[in-house]
Amino acid sequence: MRNQRPSVLPPSPRLASFALLLLALLCAGCASPVAVRDGDPPELRQLADLYTRTVQETARDPRFEWVYGWDGNDRIAEEGNERLRGLCYEWQELIYRAIRPEAKRLGWKASMIAVNENWFSEHHAVLVHDPDRGDSGEVLARREEEAWVFDPWISGRPEVYRLRSWLAIPWIVFNPARIEPDEP
Repeated sequence: MRNQRPSVLPPSPRLASFALLLLALLCAGCASPVAVRDGDPPELRQLADLYTRTVQETARDPRFEWVYGWDGNDRIAEEGNERLRGLCYEWQELIYRAIRPEAKRLGWKASMIAVNENWFSEHHAVLVHDPDRGDSGEVLARREEEAWVFDPWISGRPEVYRLRSWLAIPWIVFNPARIEPDEP
C-alpha cells in the first residue's frame, strides 16, 4: 500500500458562509457611531434629529414590529410574519423617505447607499452630505469625512456614522459601496 496524502476537501458552501458571517459579526463593532455635536453643521444636526424621531416613532407604530440586525433578519426569514419589518433595505427606505424632503429643503443631499450588493452580506443605508462638497458619487469615492451614514439596522437605534467609518464595517467587501438611484 502506497503512502497517500489525505485529500483536502474544500469547505462546504454552508461552512464558508458561516465563517464569512462570523467575520462580519465580529467586525460589526469595528466602526463606531458618532455623536452629532454642536460643532457639526447645523443641517446635519437637524437631519439627525429628524432621523432620531423617525426611528422612535417607528418603534411605537402598532401596525408593525421593527427588528434589526442579523437576529432580526433571521426572525423575518423564519417567521414569515406580515407584521415584522426590519431588513436593512426596509430601514433604508423608511429613513430615506423621511429625511429626503428635509435634506432638500436644507440644501443637503440624501442618497441611498449599498455595499456588497448581490451577496449574503448585502447592506443598505442612507448617506447625507452637503452637495457643495461634490455629488454623492464623488463623496463616496473620496470616502469623505464630511458625509454621514444613517444606519438603524445595526442596532435598532438611530446611529450616525462618518462615511469612512461606515465603509470600514464589512471586512470582506465582495462589491464596493455604491450610490443607489434616487427614488422619485
